[in-house]
Amino acid sequence: MGKLSFSVIILVVALLIHVFYPSLVHLASGGTEAPGTSAGVHSIPANSPLNRFYDLIGPLLKLILSYFSRVHPLEGTLKLEGLEGEVKVIMDEWGVPHIYADSKNDGALAQGYIHAHERLFQMDFNRYLGQGRLAELFGSVAVSTDHFLRSLGFNKRGPEFANMEPAFQKYIESYVQGINQYLTSPLYSAPIEYTILGMKKPEPWTPADVVRLGYLINWEMTLGWNFEISRSAIQDIAGDHFHELDNKYHPTHPSIAEDPFEYNLIKDGSWVSSFSPFLKKLKASNNYVISGNLTESGGVIVCNDPHLPLTTPSFWYQAHIVSGGHQVSGAAIVGLPAVIIGHNEDIAWGYTLSFVDSEDLVLEKLHESKPLYEFKGEWLPLDVEMQTIQVKDGESVEVAIRRTRNGPIISDTLGLKKDVSLRSLILNIPVNFFQALLGVSESHSWEEFAYNAANMHVSLNVVYGDIKGNYGYWLSGSVPKRVGEGYDGGSPVPGWTGEFEWNGNITGFEMPHLFNPKKGYVTTSNNRIVPEDHPFFFSTITANGFRSARIKQVLDEWIEQGKKLTIDRLLSLQNDITSLAAIEVVGILKRLDAAISKKLASEPLALSAWKLLVDFDGVIDKKSPTATIYEVFRYFYLRHILEPQLGEDLTHTLLGKGVHPTLASPSELHHYDVVTLIALMNNSSSWWVNKAGGSETVIVNTITDTSLWLSRELGGDITQWQYGKIHTVTMEHVLGGVPPLDRVFSVGPYPMSGDGETVQLAGMATQDPYHVGAWATHYRYCVDLADIDNGQTIHAPGQSGNLGDKHYDDLLPLWINADYHQMLWSKESVELHKESEMVLVPKN
Repeated sequence: MGKLSFSVIILVVALLIHVFYPSLVHLASGGTEAPGTSAGVHSIPANSPLNRFYDLIGPLLKLILSYFSRVHPLEGTLKLEGLEGEVKVIMDEWGVPHIYADSKNDGALAQGYIHAHERLFQMDFNRYLGQGRLAELFGSVAVSTDHFLRSLGFNKRGPEFANMEPAFQKYIESYVQGINQYLTSPLYSAPIEYTILGMKKPEPWTPADVVRLGYLINWEMTLGWNFEISRSAIQDIAGDHFHELDNKYHPTHPSIAEDPFEYNLIKDGSWVSSFSPFLKKLKASNNYVISGNLTESGGVIVCNDPHLPLTTPSFWYQAHIVSGGHQVSGAAIVGLPAVIIGHNEDIAWGYTLSFVDSEDLVLEKLHESKPLYEFKGEWLPLDVEMQTIQVKDGESVEVAIRRTRNGPIISDTLGLKKDVSLRSLILNIPVNFFQALLGVSESHSWEEFAYNAANMHVSLNVVYGDIKGNYGYWLSGSVPKRVGEGYDGGSPVPGWTGEFEWNGNITGFEMPHLFNPKKGYVTTSNNRIVPEDHPFFFSTITANGFRSARIKQVLDEWIEQGKKLTIDRLLSLQNDITSLAAIEVVGILKRLDAAISKKLASEPLALSAWKLLVDFDGVIDKKSPTATIYEVFRYFYLRHILEPQLGEDLTHTLLGKGVHPTLASPSELHHYDVVTLIALMNNSSSWWVNKAGGSETVIVNTITDTSLWLSRELGGDITQWQYGKIHTVTMEHVLGGVPPLDRVFSVGPYPMSGDGETVQLAGMATQDPYHVGAWATHYRYCVDLADIDNGQTIHAPGQSGNLGDKHYDDLLPLWINADYHQMLWSKESVELHKESEMVLVPKN
């Protein structure tokens, strides 16, 4: 019997034990609940025999599967078809490829080959996702997800490739050719995940796969529809008292555009200045590109740390490409050519989600017996297409893909009671967004950058800096002009009346942007883009602004103190864990200290916890017991007030649980739990608080339950209640949801500082406290354009997606400790840190 067969037997035995092990029957009585966890929703107790068995078998299984997951290193000489000349690939000690090619197409071909070598299963999984074929891998559990994705039409994407410019078509074809040559290479090795899932060798890639993935990723960066369902459901139950929960942006928190600024236009090929009627009231400037006037080196500094769910392998793949007389370094996405975030020899840039609302839900009135829907008193034909979803180990499923004039009907895929369609800009954008995305990385001036940012279509906050000392900001994408009384995209609207429509878009050069604002820096943190009195609407909801307020606070303090800004200072800001939200909450609680302390006199543990809480400095450190008390207290407080009136499920929804566990979780409301908390605490006449017994009663009950829960979980010694014991991060693999595969493929758990309001973001999902299960600081980079060779970067867990590769999780120690590695740029630096070298030569 071979070792691989032996490992498969171990895997099968372990999975059977998981299914049939008797202790699972008794989890309801033996499990340890997180506060508010519903009956029947439990994790396996850490000290159970089953978990101990998994802890024992997991490392052994990982060792065996890692042995069979090894791939041939990227070294030596390899002949590839399609190359125009020789390409050198140097892998550095952090697993980052440095590609040197004479032409851009050769660079793309090499990048495609490397992506397939390093991340083949991830790429193929994303391809299945885009095609709506996950049920072929995971069985019937994935049918609803496939139906949803097919309803959005991603599986029909691809023909748009024909509309691209010929040069860009060739670029994508070269990238695809590199992927496919790895699949036919003698060095090809099927990822071990293929064996476990029973997958066949990947089908050859096509340019349509790249186009489809691009549309899917763009859609995933779009917000606006998920919270409409949540908000509407809560409003139905809360009725007249909903206004207390429907909290707005914090009045003292900054907008990105706050001060008057010149609105610049390209006219007749030249760059001129003017004032726009649309933007004349715009006000500007807050985020993470810093003018050289404020830096020690005199160069502009650009920093970026996008927040995404933490996964194994990472969403990002670092690369440095020198090709066709152009050089670029930063974070790429496997399955797509080019570098998405980073810098070239002249400019640096970075992205954050803008929260611009470019999607709405529309209620449809369908005919009871015919494929028709109503619009302005007429019955129009419903566009219906039947599609077949193949299901692993089961019968295929026929699904109906239905569309109205407003967009795809998605209610049946989400289990909604009303017929709802999705009106979306992003599902209908032209394919030239690809060229604009690449164009940003190939820009060498503000004018070139602005042209490409204006044509990207997906709405993002883009910060910019260049070696000439210019810096700025652009809100890319589009926002629809909504027509109809009270129509702001915050709730579903009837689609049959014709009253609530879109009438064109604000887009391109009309979108807010800043060029060399007087402030000296621009920051974006998913916060409000423009003040409330701006004449045009961008979004009903954004992030709550606590992170942006903290960044502004720190930068302003440094500037007022006369401190010149450096890479090191700005990296420390990326990892700042002071929560202004916590400081505000504690300030409210302090006003009630005497009354609460008196009521807790007979509860020594609760009183001790309370005294620590009211003296909390707001630093959410993984070693801090007080941070633990604060986080559990805020969670309990909201549950105590909301759950009796809304029920558990709607309470989770208000606190940010999305409508779909894979594609829409959490929702945009995730950012507003602490805003709701502060609003309720500040309102002494709150209907919600009074229904729960009044402010003091709620606080006493909350701190009592907090201390009881923590004493059960962590013991009676408060000094041992370190935050990192309950706030952990696990970077989950697609196969990590089933023990013992979680011990094999996923990385973690590890204690982590921060929360949803700290600059170092580490937000939990409301239905899974207190693990980092929502968004977190995933990829970080910072570059001083006066010293490009000393750029700093990190992402986790590692570059490789191959389990047996040393770069599978080797970056995690740096990431978890808020450390970085050099973003190598010069050939000398690359050679100094070289780990291996491969030369690719034309086959013919």
